Amino acid sequence: MVNVKSLLFAASALLSGIAAAPFPSSGLEAHATDTVAVESRHLNAPHGLERRTLARGQTTTPMDMRENQWIYGSSVKRQNLDAIAITDLSGCTVLVFWDKDWWPSAFHLLCGNEEADAQEAYSRIDEMGGGLDDNGISIAYSHQQYLDATIRGLKAYNPDAERKIINRQFYDWANIKSLRPGNRVTMTIHRGSNVLQQTDAPGTSNQPGGK
Repeated sequence: MVNVKSLLFAASALLSGIAAAPFPSSGLEAHATDTVAVESRHLNAPHGLERRTLARGQTTTPMDMRENQWIYGSSVKRQNLDAIAITDLSGCTVLVFWDKDWWPSAFHLLCGNEEADAQEAYSRIDEMGGGLDDNGISIAYSHQQYLDATIRGLKAYNPDAERKIINRQFYDWANIKSLRPGNRVTMTIHRGSNVLQQTDAPGTSNQPGGK
């Protein structure tokens, strides 16, 4: 005679096992992991770190470079631009590499992500064939911790990077935010001058959360 209680117990255990079994990873998840691995090839970042680094790409508007955008000195030279500008700064960091003829390569580093961004920026400069940092590096920053993180990132790619820094330019974002709420800072970079021109005016941040 079949034991009904035993059958019910076995069926219950089987269903529990099915519910507890993990679902296999989807192809989309696998692809996303592969993408992060490729993009992070120059970074000594913890596994699984969310990649925000320079996500927008090279700018098509050299006088309006927003978060995670950049331009190479070769592009500035090709367009014969006297100046370029990093805009919408609300605590973010500006990183500039100067080539032997003082053409600037400039990067808008998102605040809080400077270490990874700076290391990635230096790798991209190097991948362009070298020489884009021959006359040094300028950094405009709003807080000491952001400057320190930027330098760590640069040194992670090039251990001699700190001696190449020719300008560490502080901008007082806390004061600007207090006196002129709603304003954003612009740093204009002129060829041949490692001192960046600072201005601020009303603007709307494109950063997540409207920082």
